[in-house]
Amino acid sequence: MSDSISSINSPLVSVRGLSRSFETAQEERLHVLNDINLDIAEGELVAIVGESGTGKSTLLHLLGALDRPDTGTVKYRGRNIFDRSDEELSRFRNQNVGFVFQFHHLLPEFSALENVMMPALIAKTSAAEAKERANELLSNFGLQDRLEHRPGELSGGERQRVAIARAMMNQPDVLLADEPTGNLDKKTADSLHTVIVSLAHDSKQTVIVVTHNPEFAALADRIVRLESGVLVEESLAQE
Repeated sequence: MSDSISSINSPLVSVRGLSRSFETAQEERLHVLNDINLDIAEGELVAIVGESGTGKSTLLHLLGALDRPDTGTVKYRGRNIFDRSDEELSRFRNQNVGFVFQFHHLLPEFSALENVMMPALIAKTSAAEAKERANELLSNFGLQDRLEHRPGELSGGERQRVAIARAMMNQPDVLLADEPTGNLDKKTADSLHTVIVSLAHDSKQTVIVVTHNPEFAALADRIVRLESGVLVEESLAQE
């Protein structure tokens, strides 16, 4: 598919000609993404779906500036993020992108509150201000009684709520979630789906999520399907 079928005026995120390959052990090039074009509107919830190994996580990593492409651009508000140096990209990730992964990656020696505060402290926000916002986020996610609990004292669903709160700490332009409920039971996963959908639809947070869960994908505004590293289909989730 050579062009995005979506017609978004002044998209928050605009991807053009994005390709990424990796060298194999046999010193061959494995082409993971091929000429991806995609626009994401502000406040939109987009689900990226496809079989394992089709490039979904690679695309998410490029959207979050965790990796650089071979060719192509990823623009946020009209500026190509890969024009930046590695140091500038690190600052961009901290200030503009929130990440949630299948495994929470919380620091076990710190409390839920301290884990959520981390991105703000890295961004040189005062401890008092960071604590106030972290407290507010955790309370919004129903964790007001778990502030001082360490990750090992929390359930799987609670740990993922803390991870989402941490991702939202610096009020990012985009929340990127890679199989955020793939490691949870259905009841807990459904509860997390509600939290993520609410962020997009109630709080107008732009969310891009990779998922194998068709029920979760159906809650998105738009579904993007990858096959063998190629964007083959975009559709409104309601269709």
